Amino acid sequence: MGSITRSLLTATSLAATTFAHAAPPPVDAFFDSKESSSLELSPSGDFLAVIDRDAEPDVVHILDAGTLANVKSLSLGVDDLMAVKWVTDDRLLVRAFVPVDYRIGNTVHLDAVPTRQLISLQRDGSGALTLLNDARFKAALNRSQIVSLLPEDPDHILMAVMQDRRIRLLKVAVATGETEEIERGSAKTFGWQVTREGEPVVRMERTSRGRYLKIQTRAPGSDKWKTLAKVKAEDFESVSPIAPTDDSGIWYIAGRGPGEDVSAIWLYDLREGTYLEKVFGMDGIDVDEPVLDAQGKFVGAAFDGKRREFEFKDATIAAHLKGLRNFLGTDNEVRFESISRSGNRWLLHVDGPQQPGVHYVYDIASRKADYINSVNPSLAPEQLGRVEIIDYTARDGNSLWGYLTHPVGRTIRSAPLVVLPHGGPQERDHYGFSIMPQFLASRGYAVFQPNFRGGTGFGTAFTEASHGEWGGVMQDDVTDGVRHLIDTGIAPQDRIAIAGWSYGGYAALMGPVRDPGLYQCAVAINGVADLDAMMDYDKAYFGRQSEAYEAMLAMIGHPKKDAAHIEARSPINHIENFDIPVLIIAGEDDKRVSPEQAQAMADALKAAGKDVRHVVYPGADHSLEGEIPGEAASNKDSDDAAADDADDKYAYKAALKELEAFLPRCFTG
Repeated sequence: MGSITRSLLTATSLAATTFAHAAPPPVDAFFDSKESSSLELSPSGDFLAVIDRDAEPDVVHILDAGTLANVKSLSLGVDDLMAVKWVTDDRLLVRAFVPVDYRIGNTVHLDAVPTRQLISLQRDGSGALTLLNDARFKAALNRSQIVSLLPEDPDHILMAVMQDRRIRLLKVAVATGETEEIERGSAKTFGWQVTREGEPVVRMERTSRGRYLKIQTRAPGSDKWKTLAKVKAEDFESVSPIAPTDDSGIWYIAGRGPGEDVSAIWLYDLREGTYLEKVFGMDGIDVDEPVLDAQGKFVGAAFDGKRREFEFKDATIAAHLKGLRNFLGTDNEVRFESISRSGNRWLLHVDGPQQPGVHYVYDIASRKADYINSVNPSLAPEQLGRVEIIDYTARDGNSLWGYLTHPVGRTIRSAPLVVLPHGGPQERDHYGFSIMPQFLASRGYAVFQPNFRGGTGFGTAFTEASHGEWGGVMQDDVTDGVRHLIDTGIAPQDRIAIAGWSYGGYAALMGPVRDPGLYQCAVAINGVADLDAMMDYDKAYFGRQSEAYEAMLAMIGHPKKDAAHIEARSPINHIENFDIPVLIIAGEDDKRVSPEQAQAMADALKAAGKDVRHVVYPGADHSLEGEIPGEAASNKDSDDAAADDADDKYAYKAALKELEAFLPRCFTG
């Protein structure tokens, strides 16, 4: 048995590793993910497939889901296995990155290009073959996209693949690899959803360079597509078809029904294009994601408010989940990875502020939860900070709240505070483990993440409160949360920093502009400093008529009609307010916020004689991911950025080290 299998048999608690003391973990420990690429219950719930990425090469372990004993270990001779899916209890599919040499015509010669492929094999390892592996698909970099496992047809699956520059929907025989074309998409199509019998009734298309999605539906038997919605890519889960009912023309759908502000679970008539009935919904909270069983049938839905909540069709599931939460710890959240066809077994992912994540198999009949593995055994709960939910009132009377991560090794009232507004701004923070807040907490800082207006997850009105309010109401919501912490004695008035990423970086730079004296330093990571320049960049990048640019016009304002407003809300036009140290970090390959924003702000601060440090990471994108081009990174103002050029998180790790070194300069005691 491999290392994962051994850990299955020896682990007895949420923490896979015991630590003698709560010494601050090194930066690398926060990225030391041992999580298997995929764990999946078989349709019956009798077997569990686990990818072991510690083996050389990667191995798929087949376990008895009742005892967690190893039944079979399958080596496919591939170093990079990504995910596993069961077709039946006897056959499974493994998605893998496989290096492929491309020879297209006489001009394109590429060697060892990582290509997503899908390997089909029996549970005992026999009958292995790579699907879509012939000359017709030689130009496709992704040959692994599963559209449906076709629960009514165990011999076939539906796959989507690019062929001759158009995406095709193919019916594929899992034992022989034979294909049959079902449908061709448009130039913008990237996927479908189908009935249980395999008929396409939902189609998804990308617009605005993938920033927006168009969701189309049609009735079974029809060839006419109708647009259901256009949504930001990150909002797809809250506004999208989920699964058919027993009537293939009636679907469960996550969406905003007529006159509704928040998204909920509805029944939707594909034939008439109408919402029929609300199935599940919560006041003021958008639906987060559906819960499906092994056959793709709708079981329930999750809603993420301050904490994660569920609604289920079967009330007994809720009763079991309540008991599980008590057993697993009320500070932790539960997510369903997979549910067997009969519902007798669940594969669960459990995480919380002080728990990066563990997996359990839960058996309904025995009410027994068996530990499988830990996401990150390098971090122990005592090395991380607990999270408290802080309620406060904005200056205009609106009720708001935020997450306060407590420092490790000191009391909350003795710790400096780092205010960490989220990015987007149409995003949100969640209750659970998060690298940056916990890294700072492990270094003795309290961290406050305010849930300011303009974020997502709480209805359209909450999100659209951002319109025209960059540096306005949204900034005031952050400030009001900080003032509340000061007034209640939680935060020390003279030891507060503000830091953020993307929009959060903008908010960090606007902090000393909007509220001089409140913060002792500011940190902007891939942040916006010049709104007018950002509008020019977005117009050129997305296109003047794109949904993405239209959304920016609504949020920021028109560059000409609202020029004075945009100028006033741009930090780069208020350099005189920056009488505190400023750290500016940028990824050189950031396509979302141009690194020229960081450069311009740093140059302006330096020209005015301000205290600023500017760091640029080569090869890093908006998320500070990407490998170093060449042998080492080069750093403006620094010669110590060398790192492993195979580490695509090098820039994120380096940024945390910069933050750790920078923050002590900000505080007097």
